[in-house]
Amino acid sequence: MIVRDLRQYGPVGSVVRSERGVAGVLAVATVMVLVSVAAIGVLGMTYAAAARSVRAAADLVAVSGAQANAQGTDACDEAARMAARNQVELSGCEVAGDLIDHVVEVTVRRPVGWRLPGLPDRVSATAYAGSVSGVP
Repeated sequence: MIVRDLRQYGPVGSVVRSERGVAGVLAVATVMVLVSVAAIGVLGMTYAAAARSVRAAADLVAVSGAQANAQGTDACDEAARMAARNQVELSGCEVAGDLIDHVVEVTVRRPVGWRLPGLPDRVSATAYAGSVSGVP
């Protein structure tokens, strides 16, 4: 009876033949998941690198604007010139104070190379620089 029950499932090798190629499909699916995770990681690193470089450029632009203001020239013109040299867009510049005590606030932004839908296409940073006397 046991033999008869096994015969209803076909020849002994038929089960193995019906599962042929499953490992290939599983390997392709695994590679696709790994490639997707790697692509998302690269996008994350792209945003992180762009944000870091924009913060550094904002600091540089703010310091150059503060230095120009201390020398009596227009801080925002110098900030715009420095922003162009650092390949960022100056989206805001404000000077508070006088030649002695002053603070320059700048906002710069730069487009991100690769982006996903739903994520911003630009990163921005704000920096402050200046000279304030009487502050410990």
